[in-house]
Amino acid sequence: QFKLKNPDNTTYPFLKGDVRRATLYLFMSDLFAVGTLTIDQIAALGDPQATPEWNEWTLTYNSFFQNYKDKGLPKTITLNPNDVAWIWYAVDVTDYVKTWVPSQQGGQPEQNNYGIHITASNGATFFFNTKENKDFSHSAFIDVELNSGATGATGPTGATGSTGITGAIGIGATGPSGVTGATGSTGATGATGVGATGSTGATGSTGATGGTGATGSTGATGNTGPTGVQGLLLTSKNSFSTVTTEITPYYIQPMGTTTGNPANILPTNPFTWIAQALMIPGSCSISSLSVKAVNTVATGNDWGAPPNARTVTLLKNGQSPASSIYRCTLGNTINDGSTITSSCSATFETPLVLNAGDLVYWFIDDGKVTKSSQNLFTTAMCNSTP
Repeated sequence: QFKLKNPDNTTYPFLKGDVRRATLYLFMSDLFAVGTLTIDQIAALGDPQATPEWNEWTLTYNSFFQNYKDKGLPKTITLNPNDVAWIWYAVDVTDYVKTWVPSQQGGQPEQNNYGIHITASNGATFFFNTKENKDFSHSAFIDVELNSGATGATGPTGATGSTGITGAIGIGATGPSGVTGATGSTGATGATGVGATGSTGATGSTGATGGTGATGSTGATGNTGPTGVQGLLLTSKNSFSTVTTEITPYYIQPMGTTTGNPANILPTNPFTWIAQALMIPGSCSISSLSVKAVNTVATGNDWGAPPNARTVTLLKNGQSPASSIYRCTLGNTINDGSTITSSCSATFETPLVLNAGDLVYWFIDDGKVTKSSQNLFTTAMCNSTP
């Protein structure tokens, strides 16, 4: 049974429409006999409103079958002779989870959350880890992937700046008066002579243009959109203590540090070591790989002379090293008098695509380790995909 409510036991952290995908993970610690594994959603035998969710401290074999039944939506896994234990098995339970949460806060889910029922048939015999396991406690869990949120709305437009002050009106100088005409001579009375009217004065020059008004203030910045999903960084550092025997090819665990002689694992049987590989939590892809080997000059150099020509390969899900194209070979050697460093990097034209539940680890080819202070660093970024 998987609790999906908030701590207040009334509201939910997500709704039915938010669920994109839900995956059930079960860790099989022992597989004694192959057969069929069946998983089904549990439903109430009688009235769902009168049938409460069961409690592991009070539930018995008889009380379970008196109150509950399989809903009839089975999901099966056929266990074959090639299947192994000590590994996670993944089952898509999206349809189960969507019935356990409401469509809106305050509403009711499609059915009560009675959990799932696991049964074995056709001779299958196996053990799954639970949270009570004293050694590893690899308890079952459901990984719920939600739909991405919408982009924030664009911020409002800033107010328009005020209009500038109107410039002063230009005033031209008035033109001079025209000359008075001469007085006519006295003579016979007749028409009175009239002098000619003077010409109109020239128009004054245009006044200077007024200054430009001040610019309006900038509008407020809109809200920042949501941050994208962070990629998964895969790293390892391996420090090798002094040993006296030559080491054949071996595997390296990512996301951690190992010291001493790594396990001597043959390429033909990686499953004996695969439980220590990294399980990818979500879909992502790797486009590049970088490797660096550092030895102290004083203790000698047994990766090679210099430490090059060793190839590191990226693998997934028990893949044979010979079938992978995701690798780089050490070179670019630098000796500064105290350490010898070799490195390499590779960019892949076709990225290595990984899905949730895939297992990832490194592999280094033939070499020997007979001196101390030898360190191997590996790095790769797994960028998330929608």
